[in-house]
Amino acid sequence: MSLESELKEFLFKQGAASVGYATKETLDGGPSTTDMTYVMSEAETAIVFTIPLDRDKIRPYLAKELPRSRF
Repeated sequence: MSLESELKEFLFKQGAASVGYATKETLDGGPSTTDMTYVMSEAETAIVFTIPLDRDKIRPYLAKELPRSRF
């Protein structure tokens, strides 16, 4: 099994809804915020995944009404 497959499998088991990969080439031409080498100069690929959120908790979380939610 490839490392890519192992990572995808792991993330799905942890609750990810989707998993993908972005390379410097696929992000080329995007805004400056897509420059992954800004944080890690040697970065070649970024692992991108989504997780489902509880919609009833999003607004209270952003409003800092759930003090323990940041732990």
